[in-house]
Amino acid sequence: MSGFIDTASNIDAAEIAAEYRTPDQGVSAKSNSNIKWNDYRKMTPRANQSLNAITTASSQTLQTRDFGGTAGMVSQSTPVTTGSTKGASTTTYTGISSNSGSGAAFVSGGFGNFGLGSSGGTTGISLTGVASFPSGSELEALYMAGGALGGTSYIEVSASNSNSGWTTMYLRTLYPGGQFTSGNSTFYNPTFTYSRSQFTYSYGSGKRIWSVYTGIGAAAGAPATGFSILASRPFTVEFA
Repeated sequence: MSGFIDTASNIDAAEIAAEYRTPDQGVSAKSNSNIKWNDYRKMTPRANQSLNAITTASSQTLQTRDFGGTAGMVSQSTPVTTGSTKGASTTTYTGISSNSGSGAAFVSGGFGNFGLGSSGGTTGISLTGVASFPSGSELEALYMAGGALGGTSYIEVSASNSNSGWTTMYLRTLYPGGQFTSGNSTFYNPTFTYSRSQFTYSYGSGKRIWSVYTGIGAAAGAPATGFSILASRPFTVEFA
């Protein structure tokens, strides 16, 4: 099973290959004997410790430490309809939730994949050595529950009660080959930035829970977009 590349020890090529799998969407494992650093240039949330704007092999510098605190996952988007025919409402759950995360209450067994390719599963993954999370912490959920006008995004970490562990989170959605074309426009893997100060903190059932509403009527200072940007797509995440 894959996991976060921690920032407390040296980062080597084998560790990156195990987590990021085969570029550009991490479909299958890559042999450690033929790893090239540039294979993963389009996948990291940050490059040279800035938002990753890499589009070609020479467009920006990549540092080994850009992989620290990162992991690859696969989002799943599942609509759930409740209520009678005339009063029915649909909420779409987008992202990942372990079978211990709150999303499992709406989508049985959880959803998404904690790892790229065939790695991972629906159990949470360790955050030990990542950002300032305490030893034994585990990411249990990162998803949005929303509708047409907006929704609430959640980050859930099993750990002792404390509004801490991270300051900034970066999400990078991964397109096949690192890009897609619509009409005359080409779109590259985008990185989205979230600050812990934008979220409301709570604690329950042994989990640190950060949540924020985005969309129509969102509070001033809320992120421009929620986690629905993940769609049903592979992505990488970094906590810093």
